[in-house]
Amino acid sequence: GVDRKGNLTSDVLVENTENHDWEDITKDAAGNIYIGDFGNNENDRQNLSILKVDLKDASQKSTKVIQTTTFHYEGQTEFPPKKSNWLYDCEAFVEMNGNFYLFTKNRSKGFDGTFLVFQVPNKAGDFEAKLIGKLKLSGGYSDAAITSATINSTKDKIVLLNHKNIQILTGFSADDFSKTKIEKVSLNHNSQKEAVVFADDKTLLIADEKDGKEGGNVYTFSLK
Repeated sequence: GVDRKGNLTSDVLVENTENHDWEDITKDAAGNIYIGDFGNNENDRQNLSILKVDLKDASQKSTKVIQTTTFHYEGQTEFPPKKSNWLYDCEAFVEMNGNFYLFTKNRSKGFDGTFLVFQVPNKAGDFEAKLIGKLKLSGGYSDAAITSATINSTKDKIVLLNHKNIQILTGFSADDFSKTKIEKVSLNHNSQKEAVVFADDKTLLIADEKDGKEGGNVYTFSLK
């Protein structure tokens, strides 16, 4: 836990699991917290999972995984596929009405901004992640590679994060993201931004990683 001035306020150990490559964290409407263990830089992992923890109180010193959802991607048959089809890394997800929605990070040779949207049920078990959208962002890697996601309280707006921009998604439905409208908003700032969350429905908190003397900050960003 970190306060609004950047001071570390709590440090919670997740006792009964390993960190293969934790990439994003989200919560559901009831406040349950989920960790996405689906970092897949080489597009070769076959142990992708989402972990639900019993963290309810910021004063807890430790927490346990109480539900594990493992999955594989619909359409991926090679581990890794050809470098022109490295579309199966992921650093961004949200929970909506009993399902997780994963937004992949394009690491393909010849990057063109394409990303995939997958749906996975929020329950214990092993599942095929269902492909429900193939979309495209404009620009190069820093403009369009997706590093985090967050959803608003009314579940009708999803924000995706890039190093330089946010992308505001609207017009999606629970089982179909193919007609999603995407509004690109430049942050006029380039850094290794890796985390975004709605503080309230008009305010985002964005964090970047420290790189030399740059970054290591949490920023507030107001939506119109």
